[in-house]
Amino acid sequence: SKMIAFYNTWYVANNMALILSGNFNVDEIRPIIEEKFNRLRSGELPKRPVYEEAPFKGREFVSGRFSPVNLGLMGFRTVPKLHPDKIKLDIATSILTNGSSTGLLDQLMLNNQIMAAAAFDMPYQDYGATIFLFVPKLFQQSNQKAENLIVQEIKNLREGKFDEKLIEAIKIEKYVEFQSGLENNFGRAMLLADAFVYGESIDAMFNYPAKIMAVTKDEVIQIANKYFGDNYLAFHSKMGFPKSEKIVKPGFKPVISNQEVHSAYADQIRQNPVQEINYKVIDFKEDIQTSEIKPSVYLYQVKNPVNDIFNLTFRYLTGTKNIRELAYLSSAFSYSGTLGKTALTFKTEMGLLGCSYSFSAGDANFDIQLSGPEANLETALKLLGELLKEPDFNENAVGKIFEDEKTNRKFERSEPQSVADALFEYVKYGKQSDYLSRMTLKEVKKINKEQLSSALSTLKTYQSEFHFSGNTQAEQLVDYINAYIELPNQAKPGTAPYYIPVQEFKENTVYFTHNKKAIQSNIYFLQNGDPFDTEFLPQISAFNIYFGGSFSGIVLQEIREFRSLSYSASGRYHTMDKPGFMTYYTGYVGTQADKTLEALSVYTDILENMPQKPERMPMVKNYLSLTMQSSRPSFRNLSFTVQDWKEKGYTEDPIVWMLDKYKALDFNDVVDFHSSFIKPKPHIISIVGNQKLLDLEAIGKYGKVILIKEKELYSK
Repeated sequence: SKMIAFYNTWYVANNMALILSGNFNVDEIRPIIEEKFNRLRSGELPKRPVYEEAPFKGREFVSGRFSPVNLGLMGFRTVPKLHPDKIKLDIATSILTNGSSTGLLDQLMLNNQIMAAAAFDMPYQDYGATIFLFVPKLFQQSNQKAENLIVQEIKNLREGKFDEKLIEAIKIEKYVEFQSGLENNFGRAMLLADAFVYGESIDAMFNYPAKIMAVTKDEVIQIANKYFGDNYLAFHSKMGFPKSEKIVKPGFKPVISNQEVHSAYADQIRQNPVQEINYKVIDFKEDIQTSEIKPSVYLYQVKNPVNDIFNLTFRYLTGTKNIRELAYLSSAFSYSGTLGKTALTFKTEMGLLGCSYSFSAGDANFDIQLSGPEANLETALKLLGELLKEPDFNENAVGKIFEDEKTNRKFERSEPQSVADALFEYVKYGKQSDYLSRMTLKEVKKINKEQLSSALSTLKTYQSEFHFSGNTQAEQLVDYINAYIELPNQAKPGTAPYYIPVQEFKENTVYFTHNKKAIQSNIYFLQNGDPFDTEFLPQISAFNIYFGGSFSGIVLQEIREFRSLSYSASGRYHTMDKPGFMTYYTGYVGTQADKTLEALSVYTDILENMPQKPERMPMVKNYLSLTMQSSRPSFRNLSFTVQDWKEKGYTEDPIVWMLDKYKALDFNDVVDFHSSFIKPKPHIISIVGNQKLLDLEAIGKYGKVILIKEKELYSK
């Protein structure tokens, strides 16, 4: 009765909005909306209650042990989302920390005075909050000392001790963020949703950039003093965790659902006609303009039809599996300037252009990303070229590498789920696991600027490519790149894609790692596959949706929905980047310790004897066809997607032949795939759990048990 009363009160037409964002015909959709939604009644909405929160009185302090490293939070009560002060508060917060890493708190990290510091807003309809997060340095710095540093920088903000240029850079950054957020249907729909929820006009929402541009330094100082004063909540967490709660398995009997019937409502939905989507086939040559910059160095360019924001990714075709130091070179660049400019000066110059840059290292590639207003492309590219040519890997930059890495590795081993990931990596790749093949902490500690410079010099000798989305002419862009980016006349062949084959197994095997903190057992399944062939993609896709496809898939339904053995369960057959590379199957179950044997029994049974529900095949086929048609790559990702398709051996948009293959599928294709590629393969199982709560002898029923100590999973 309470639920019905709530529904009758609030689910009325004058309290709802229907928001559509996409490629549709308004004249066709409007009559349907009017017909269907006109039946909804309006109603008188009750006055919403107001909940008064008492202000903080000075510094209110709370502490505990809740984290693998020391950390702290400072919480200030601020304003709701559409409060007149909110935009000024956004600027004030960004002066402390922002995307260009030029804020007052960012400088603490750049100068290696603190491990980490950040700020984030929580703007709601009644109240808002601004939270400052800080992580002290691992050695000789307490939570209190770190908090004192944050307090001092907030004081500097309140006193106006910051360069006014910082405000101008933040304004451009906010403009870029706003325009980028409107590039996709989801971002546009959420802007309209916010307008409705908060009672703001659409025009006012679109006027956000203009409001940002009007904010002055005096207004920022005034707002900082108003909201970032001496009244706040301080929370400190020391290293450690509270005692885990032991959950007793309830004695409920399972509710057995009737899987053979479905509702009249479901029948009606199934009978609705599905219109063909008028999709556009991607032309590898016409939709992506390709230019050769130097021998074996190519520029892939896609037009930006939406705004004046460019994206440029400079990708070296080699990565950490070939040059291990690259993992830390990307971090070093984040804290470095050039030989003639400090890191802060460099970041400020880039920020004043409204441009952002980042570095990331993968197994087989090293990416440098640059984006911002296209009017500032040349200047930003020139700055980036300076950084790549003469980076200053100073003491602060090098010092941060070890501290960051030591913190990351503490987090890695703090939770059983993370340990389970390391064990599964070990099962798949042995000594080639990412956790074992990487540099040891001792090696990381010894990294110096000479090693980083050497790694960069080696990186520059490899083949590279550029991906650009924007409207600059190709010839002009090639000239910019040649003028400002150092490229070898004869580059080494790239090492991408990097391929590590999954270890081959001949018999059922269980790998077990004891973790005393594990209340749950984290269970992974692995099966060896066959060489990848694009001809099998339709069957693989259908199997993945039918067998492991979220709540409609066999795995989650059998394990979670029908038996309540796990909150999370999954399964997927993995394809590789190139024909001939070996495929494999992986599955996962996270379950309470006392349900481990039952979960193993059910999962292995459905792997060997897949439940057959042929009536689901129309849903599988429709899902595959409609998803492929509606999930076309955006212009930002188009060149990357096409390159990926080429790696897989495609010479044209795969939708050309895949849609026909999907339509021709029948349930026997799924059954045959399972019978050939899943059923006959040995089960390889990895478990991280508490050995005291489990019966290893009983687990041995599922394969030869091999005990692996946790320390064996990680490099030293």
